[in-house]
Amino acid sequence: MARAHGREPTSPQPTTRSGLEREFRDLRDTEFVRNTSESTIASSTHAHAFPSCVTWTVGWLGAADADELFDELMADVEWEQPTITSFGTAHLTPRLSKWFGDVAYTYSGARHEALPMPTSVDGLRRRLGSELGLSYNSVLVNLYRDGRDTVGMHADNEPELGAEPIIPTVVLGATRDFAIRTNATGERWLIPAAHGDLLLMGAGCQSQYTHGIPRRAHVSGPRISLTFRLVHANS
Repeated sequence: MARAHGREPTSPQPTTRSGLEREFRDLRDTEFVRNTSESTIASSTHAHAFPSCVTWTVGWLGAADADELFDELMADVEWEQPTITSFGTAHLTPRLSKWFGDVAYTYSGARHEALPMPTSVDGLRRRLGSELGLSYNSVLVNLYRDGRDTVGMHADNEPELGAEPIIPTVVLGATRDFAIRTNATGERWLIPAAHGDLLLMGAGCQSQYTHGIPRRAHVSGPRISLTFRLVHANS
């Protein structure tokens, strides 16, 4: 991939189409590097280096396919920056997002309306369904514009997802630490998920752990995550 042009990405700002287009031009040529976290890192070669409810598959999506999908999403998605409510305070999310699927979905007070998936994203959905033997009808696509964009520790435990949802996430772009923390002791693990990797949160992950993407000041490139869900409309 081409190396960055030396320009620093702009600070995260509320979404406008012109602002996003300028930001994309600044970030699209950033080289993706597998970074090393300052904290203890889980390894995909050690089955017990992180909680057993998490499966990390390095390079699940081939490099060429990952590059193509990343470029398509960066260019074509009409990203949004919703306002959410956390601990009674409303604020803009420190990341951009888009919801695709058969049903609307609400979390933290933000409602995401149903929109059809792009063909390429639907192809991932069908591949995951075939490999996992599960059905998914929705995907939340998040864009972390640089290391300052983040999502706090949380569980995907909305009633619409069922009691113990199995949730896969496909990662594109810059390497970012995926943090997972046990509710029992507070112990935390970091998984440096990179371009084309797959993270699978299995049974127990949402009831016994929280997860998030911590800020990383040294990361200048964008990261996209596609998190697939089976949303039960009448829950």
